[in-house]
Amino acid sequence: MNVIPTLTKEIKYILKNTKLPFVLISGGLHSYSYDTVSINNYQGAYDMTNFIIKKKGFSKIVHITGPKDNDDAKLRLKGFIDTCKENQLKINNSFIAEGDFTREGGKRICMELLSQKNKAEVIFAANDMMALGCYDAASKKGLSIPDDIAVVGFDDIFVSQYLSPGLTTVRVQIEEVGKNAADILVNRIKNKGKGKPERIYIPTELVIRGSC
Repeated sequence: MNVIPTLTKEIKYILKNTKLPFVLISGGLHSYSYDTVSINNYQGAYDMTNFIIKKKGFSKIVHITGPKDNDDAKLRLKGFIDTCKENQLKINNSFIAEGDFTREGGKRICMELLSQKNKAEVIFAANDMMALGCYDAASKKGLSIPDDIAVVGFDDIFVSQYLSPGLTTVRVQIEEVGKNAADILVNRIKNKGKGKPERIYIPTELVIRGSC
């Protein structure tokens, strides 16, 4: 099994020439020729953005993305943008900030966002580590979550439930990803590599806590 953030030309060359069976664990883009297990990144971001808009009534939403070359980040951004458009929220450059999936990056970007005159009502970080950085920034600014700024994340890492307040986020079923990938790999070995490539999407779910 291989975790692939994106399929580069070099990776495609290696995969094409390998004789060993493999399963890709990827964001879900450009993997139709291989056995692939992917988190449903698009649906998770779509559902979270709908929650922010329809359930919480926010309209000033900033999405902190992951790296440009990461498939997870691309699909989460697309889910965010599509949902905003469906709800007639105009997307401009100030609504999207490029991040790097690190806590430090999340803090830096959030500090910049909180310094703007037209502040966001909620920050949707593309992963929980950047959301943690937003907590750090809010604390440094002397702001309260969610009263002054709401924050949501993606992944539901272990620490998210123990933050104060607990982080509202998208839960990723990592165990299901691993189980499905292992099952595909075993079957591929048994069948000596025969059969069409399998493509499985693992659903996500919203975990609503106190940060939004």
